[in-house]
Amino acid sequence: MSKLLLLLKVDIKRTFSINKLKNRKNILKTIGIVILALFITTSVLSSVGMYTYMGINFFMKYGLEKYVLPIIYFLCGFAIFYTTIYKAKSFLFNPEDNIFAMPIKPSVILSSRIIVLTILNYFIVSFIFIPAFIVYGVILKLGMLYYIYAFLAYLFMPFVPTVLGCIFGYIIGYFTSKVNNKKLFETILTYGTLLFVMYLSFNIQTIALKFVNNVDIINKLLSSVGFLINSFMALISQYSLKDLLIYIFTNIAAVVLFIAIFKNSYIKILQNLKIENTKKKYIEKEHTKKNIITTLVLKEIKMYFSIPIYILNTSFGVVLIFFASIATLFYDKDILFKIMEIDSKSLPIYLLLIPVIAFVIAASNTAACSISIEGKNFWILKTMPIESKHIFLSKIILNTLVVLPLMVVSIIIFGISLKLTIVQTITVILLAIITNIACSIFGLLINLKYPRLDFISYTHVVKQSFSSFLGIMVPLLLFFIMGAVYTSLKIDIDTYILIIFALLLSIIMLQYNILKRWGIKRFDEIN
Repeated sequence: MSKLLLLLKVDIKRTFSINKLKNRKNILKTIGIVILALFITTSVLSSVGMYTYMGINFFMKYGLEKYVLPIIYFLCGFAIFYTTIYKAKSFLFNPEDNIFAMPIKPSVILSSRIIVLTILNYFIVSFIFIPAFIVYGVILKLGMLYYIYAFLAYLFMPFVPTVLGCIFGYIIGYFTSKVNNKKLFETILTYGTLLFVMYLSFNIQTIALKFVNNVDIINKLLSSVGFLINSFMALISQYSLKDLLIYIFTNIAAVVLFIAIFKNSYIKILQNLKIENTKKKYIEKEHTKKNIITTLVLKEIKMYFSIPIYILNTSFGVVLIFFASIATLFYDKDILFKIMEIDSKSLPIYLLLIPVIAFVIAASNTAACSISIEGKNFWILKTMPIESKHIFLSKIILNTLVVLPLMVVSIIIFGISLKLTIVQTITVILLAIITNIACSIFGLLINLKYPRLDFISYTHVVKQSFSSFLGIMVPLLLFFIMGAVYTSLKIDIDTYILIIFALLLSIIMLQYNILKRWGIKRFDEIN
């Protein structure tokens, strides 16, 4: 037990970077993280509360408000299950983890990791469950007993989805380790899931009506295969002590059985995941000489496509806007403007397109984590006989290749569907190009200032690092200020566009000089 508590303490500190938060040198970074966390927490809690309120009012029209509870349970379970699949792959089933060389039983390591994963999943449950059940209780005017049972349901909710996510994470990790293009498989799976979730969110009203019309079928389905959801519904709505005990026992038993089954084969599983297939045939090809920039760019591209979370976080917005541009070819433009509550006559259409393009470009900044992504291999990059400016250029080119090709195609499609003039279309394309360059150089500078090379998972660098946050939020803040200036001063549109061009070009020149002088020096200082 003492080893489990010690290992659990180490895993928690490592996962949440507690030691770094205690470091007084990172006080500004800590304050930034706290502000970001508060902003995200407030936004998510208010959004979930609002959607719950709308959902309850909808189902109350048909006397089906009790089904809001299993829907909330399902959403919590799915969110935990989906995120655990990816967390389990890097945290639970990581064959490169050096901790297995220590004199600790695999069962202790497995137990510690499961507990930490469950703690992480409590954040997801809290964001969805707490505001939803408070809103449900307030609207239906339920008493204190409801909140007591709801709290007990909350305590044990992450257990079964976490276990199922770990099992599926292992299965996916096992099968992808047997194929050559395993990273491509993971990327396709992630994109497919996100597109499916977006499809559901855009068609939520149609799905809700189908739910109401097929409630009898859903009741039969729940009674036959959803005993855990039934127990959950009964303990919340009927305050059933029997169902509460069944619910608690099932969740605890799932975790205990998982550890009991996997503890004996844990090391063997990790060894199997480490084995990779090799090509049966090797075809010798003639090697051609490439210049330094081409070689570095190819290296960046190869690294980019080997990290699924890197691809997802930096290209999803571009892919999404591409699909949105295609959609505008088939939908009535007046309906789109009504949905967005925009008067197309008050503002030029292409002026409405510019902030959307700028937002996507800022949110797709690969350069903001391009130094950190090198990780433990950063020393190799530093010792190579290559000038720092060439390394910087390759990372900027990567961001350009990720964003601009599909973005330019999307702008051309928007130009056709929204009936923009050739000059307007070219103007938006040029703005996209210089915005991309400005964001790329800024992201690189920020990552040089705040590199994170000691990460555990690529998620920590791509989604949770301070440089990634600043690389996105600072350009967005600048774009917001630009929009506020135009709205308040009512500048002529042509003059406004020229000012933006001049401002972005000035920013690029300033950043280039900083990168050329300070950036090279800072690159040499990073260890």
